[in-house]
Amino acid sequence: MIVPAIPLGYTTPPPGVGIPYGATNPATQPYTMPTLRWDTAHWPITVYIPPAPPILGLSQQDCVHALNTWQAYCSSSPLVTLADRPAQAAIQLQWHPLPPTAHPNMCGHTQIQVSAHTGHIVGANLTIITNAAIDQRLTIPQRQQRIRATLGHEMGHALGLRHSVDTQSLMHPQQGWRFTTPSAQDILQCQRLYGHR
Repeated sequence: MIVPAIPLGYTTPPPGVGIPYGATNPATQPYTMPTLRWDTAHWPITVYIPPAPPILGLSQQDCVHALNTWQAYCSSSPLVTLADRPAQAAIQLQWHPLPPTAHPNMCGHTQIQVSAHTGHIVGANLTIITNAAIDQRLTIPQRQQRIRATLGHEMGHALGLRHSVDTQSLMHPQQGWRFTTPSAQDILQCQRLYGHR
């Protein structure tokens, strides 16, 4: 049995959703949330990546590379492997042209699925916004970097990492889009979940 998807990055639960996860907005009191992680015995994680919109100029391998940002810190073997169809994948990526009206500055979003039996993460849906508000001020190469950073950030959430208050962090909720590699704080958070590699 799998519990309903848990959205990441909220400080208050949206209507009809269970436990908020990933919230560390310094302006609010974050919830006390459970630590969620994958059972690494089931790695590599299968990922379905549909073709990126042509305007982004990103190949499927570019996306895999961005998702594997965390491999050196949580896995001694490949972290993700590609699935041919969505039904074969534990993580499904989707491209969305615009952010939700309620969150116009959003660059991406992750929902995780947790096993009610083991308490481990067993799946995730990653949504990458292809025309985020910030993109209007970016050049094409900067936009491609922003997409890669968002892929790494959302994969961090899919692994169970929460937002960081460090503005130089890939996992920072507002500034993370500027970085394609994890900060020391990001790495420490990953190692707390999965041990040192």
